[in-house]
Amino acid sequence: MTGPEKKRLERYLAGFVKAERKSQVATVAGDVDTMNVLAVWPACRKDWIPEGRAPKDDFELWRWLWSCVWFDREELAALSNLGELQAERVLRRCYGLRIAYPDGGISKHATQLLEAHGRANEPEKSNRGRPKGSKDSKPRKKRSSDEE
Repeated sequence: MTGPEKKRLERYLAGFVKAERKSQVATVAGDVDTMNVLAVWPACRKDWIPEGRAPKDDFELWRWLWSCVWFDREELAALSNLGELQAERVLRRCYGLRIAYPDGGISKHATQLLEAHGRANEPEKSNRGRPKGSKDSKPRKKRSSDEE
């Protein structure tokens, strides 16, 4: 993608970025396949090759932007550890929800969801302190406010 095309795409995407809503990621929060595709989408090879004129309507503009995207389906499948059809189906869901962008970006809320998903699945981190709800084996010391 050339410099002017990149700026043109950024200009088109600016309105969609401003219109992001947290509710757009709510339906994919527990879906591991979606997390995998969202995580690898920025690293996947892709190009935006505009054809024709951009529509004025936002719905049609979004569809047009994605119709001009070429991406390496094999690479997306390999990186996300899914089959090609499943990886593409998940990506279609992501751009249908407007949480994946044609330039390789993902929405702010999708980024936050990925970060939370990553923190929750870090095996090497251990929780400090005792588990919530557990009690000490020693009874606590009497306080003056504990009078009966």
